[in-house]
Amino acid sequence: MKIFWIVCLVALLFGVPVLAQESTCTVPSEEIISTVVESCADLEGNVVCYGQPDLEVIVDCERAPSFEAIGQTMSLEGVCTARTTGDGIAVFNLQPEMDSLTLITIGDVEMQNVASNDAGTTLPLLADSDVYSGPGSHFDVLASLTEGTEVFINACNCTHNWLRIVRDGGEIGWIPTRRVDIDDSLLPEVTAEEPLYDNMQNFLLTTAECGGVLIQMHEAPVPVIINGVTITLDSTAYVRAGADSMEIDLLDGQGHISNGERTVYAPAGAHILIPLDEHRAPTGDMTVELYEPEHIASIPLGLVSQSIDPLVLLDATHPTIVGVEECNVVSNLADEACPVQFINPDGDDIVSLEVEFVYAAIGEWEESIHEVPMLLNGTMRTGVLGWDVSCSLGAENFIGPVEWLLTLEDAAGNRSEPFLAAFNCVDGK
Repeated sequence: MKIFWIVCLVALLFGVPVLAQESTCTVPSEEIISTVVESCADLEGNVVCYGQPDLEVIVDCERAPSFEAIGQTMSLEGVCTARTTGDGIAVFNLQPEMDSLTLITIGDVEMQNVASNDAGTTLPLLADSDVYSGPGSHFDVLASLTEGTEVFINACNCTHNWLRIVRDGGEIGWIPTRRVDIDDSLLPEVTAEEPLYDNMQNFLLTTAECGGVLIQMHEAPVPVIINGVTITLDSTAYVRAGADSMEIDLLDGQGHISNGERTVYAPAGAHILIPLDEHRAPTGDMTVELYEPEHIASIPLGLVSQSIDPLVLLDATHPTIVGVEECNVVSNLADEACPVQFINPDGDDIVSLEVEFVYAAIGEWEESIHEVPMLLNGTMRTGVLGWDVSCSLGAENFIGPVEWLLTLEDAAGNRSEPFLAAFNCVDGK
């Protein structure tokens, strides 16, 4: 029995150096870029296009036939691993949820498929079984299958009592684990709400110093999961993943970057650094700063179909709140500083933090203006401010989340867009 995503995750790993902040990498020539763009234009959905030597693709964990010509394509169905080396370039056209998403690998890059509609195993039912809309008999019954019917299984719930199946029409269903003979310890655990991922929409990334992946969304934003970090864009980003960190440069538009329970809302010009452990999984907290022009100078932006200028946003003047760390405020104590992460391209001092009340389950809450908020970390160009907060529980033992709109203003009078933030009021006993 093959469980493709388990086998593929442990295959073909190679070591790479830590990424350099100021790269000496060369940009492909205009002739090469023009050839790749022309040869890999108007791709069908869910294919990879051979753009420049060298490209290797592993299908069902066996090496696929070599590409013979620039512009040759291959379906992503069953693809376990794709790798470019040296001056290699490959163009991936994904269509998750019928939206269009382009991934372009440049240089030394390895992408290992983690989960997809095609990653799983097919087994016969040991007994008649209903198919439910979720992992439990209290969910709606979608269909009834007879003993011996083959079902495609690709995940289980957290208790391993229910298996997620994909039906012939692509619909998700759930059956009891006891209805098939399977080693469920090899299956990924998912919730009832977690979607299916198309091939290479969820992958493990490894890059060398001069390697990276350009990502460009063409329609509605859809998530891409890279090394366990969820990236949702409305335009273009460049991603690198070295031995102990992943770097994301937002080159245009904006993006939501989620690392576990923490999400940052990054504008164009943002450089996000995420520590990785020995398994390439995110560990520690994200930091957000502005990238410098030399940091992105070697990115071959001519390869993306929508023209962008990644330096324009570095001339912006307004501050932007990119995230608020989870904050528990102890009742009836003096003000506590909840961290507010921001970037401010012109570096002017932040002179006020306006707080507008939005919602709390109970209690009366007052709006306020915090003059010259304390800088907890970083600089006035990229840093963390202290949002001074106090609360009183009264007869309650917990109130949260208490929601607010935060707005920054700098010394030049530039104001940020309001940012929805929250804290919990907790009992300190």
